[in-house]
Amino acid sequence: MTVRRLNRLTSNQRYTVLALSIASGILGVLADCRPTGIAGVDHVLTGLTAGVVTWFGGISVWWAAGAGGALLAIAQPSGWQIWVSIAVCVVMFGIGALRESLGSVRCLAALGVCQVALHLRLRSPFGLSALIAAACMGAIVVSGVRRSSPQVRRATKVAAITLGCYVGLSIIGAATAGLIARSNIMKGVDSATSGLRAMREGRPDDASAFLQSSASSLSKARSLVRSPLTMPARLVPVLGPHVRSAERLVGSARETAQTVSGAVAGVDVSSIKVQGGVVDLTAIERLRLPLEVSRDAVVAFDNAVDASRSGWLIDPFAGRLRRLAVETERARVQASNAVEATALAPSLLGGNGKRVWLVLFTTPAEARGLGGFPGNWAEITTDGGRISVTRRGRIVDLINGGDNKDGRVVHAPADYLARYDDYGAGKDGAPMNRMFWNNVTMSPDMPSVALAASDMYLQSGGRPVDGVIVADPYALQAVVTLTGPLALPIPEGATGRATPMTSGGLAHIAGFPAPTPSGR
Repeated sequence: MTVRRLNRLTSNQRYTVLALSIASGILGVLADCRPTGIAGVDHVLTGLTAGVVTWFGGISVWWAAGAGGALLAIAQPSGWQIWVSIAVCVVMFGIGALRESLGSVRCLAALGVCQVALHLRLRSPFGLSALIAAACMGAIVVSGVRRSSPQVRRATKVAAITLGCYVGLSIIGAATAGLIARSNIMKGVDSATSGLRAMREGRPDDASAFLQSSASSLSKARSLVRSPLTMPARLVPVLGPHVRSAERLVGSARETAQTVSGAVAGVDVSSIKVQGGVVDLTAIERLRLPLEVSRDAVVAFDNAVDASRSGWLIDPFAGRLRRLAVETERARVQASNAVEATALAPSLLGGNGKRVWLVLFTTPAEARGLGGFPGNWAEITTDGGRISVTRRGRIVDLINGGDNKDGRVVHAPADYLARYDDYGAGKDGAPMNRMFWNNVTMSPDMPSVALAASDMYLQSGGRPVDGVIVADPYALQAVVTLTGPLALPIPEGATGRATPMTSGGLAHIAGFPAPTPSGR
């Protein structure tokens, strides 16, 4: 027969233990743990847990808190936590060696274990912090319950069974709702993906239909996720954040699909194509509002994805959420760029008067900071949406251009000239090497390159320009999507027919494989 040694508490010790338990509960609330994701519920759970653990710590075996302190000291070897953990180890192993009860001291040690456990923040592997905290505090509670009166043990058993049944039913309800909603979620995601693809391909009517279908499917999924089946799970640690994340994501995705669907409906993308060398500026202005509405919806969805991320999410769900965050951030950038483009395009296309641009066509055959060295150039004039090429040529024309080809001094930022002096930029007023035209894009800083190139162009037979554009084969690919296929003339003496030159053909003619549909 095993005799269980009880740690009796005197009347005075009971008051001390009660005070320490209340203090531990208050400190537990301040630890700001979020096991369910509901602030009020989390405060009650963490405070109650800390108080209960501290109370049972006054009558638990000495090694329960001592081992917990040792484990926590190993897991969190820095900050105030390690000193508290070491102190708990020393005190509790001392009590064990002396075989003293000292209920108040045991209770204080349990308080220390609780606070260190609740502040444990281990980034990997997933769930390690919660597992260590549960082991350390659970050992104290189990030991304390075993040393309690029969009435306390019986009440604790009933509470544990009730809690287990609640958690089990919560898991069953959440799993059932998830399985029912899964088909609608998958259908909604697929339709949204097709809608975004249709938008990129310039098919707004198809995009609107796909996105409307997505919104409908996600609305059904949201109703299931918010059904009574999932209500109990919201109060269960770890399970609660998954339910709320799914609800937030499905709801935000539905609203985004509805908003973007309405915004792109009836948008005529073909109206902004270059026709006869002219772009309709009013058509661009009409696109601005739908794009702004779409951008705001995408930004809201991106924020919802970020808000749904939690340290309590298990890895399969958390991994998908991380990948989704990458995609939504990319969509956010693209939407913002589209809005900015519609705001700047009228000015760039001469909406406020004639503008002159120097375009440098680069090739990545030799690497430069901006992607490649310029091989060709063109001077483009825009006026009221009309685009015309006023001059063009090979880069050698600029290398040998101007009245003083060996006396050209580049006026550009001093750091740019100093950094690329070895490549012929010229610094401290020294003339540039005429071959520096091949290296003007050496810097990755576009403003510095634009200042240098515009000044060099003026000294190389050109005229003052309003700005500089650097275009690589991938940028030319985007241009062809606006102009449509270009027909290549048949060279003299050759047989056959003219072949339409598409975006992939441009990169191929430049000597590179056709870019993937994602492009750049």
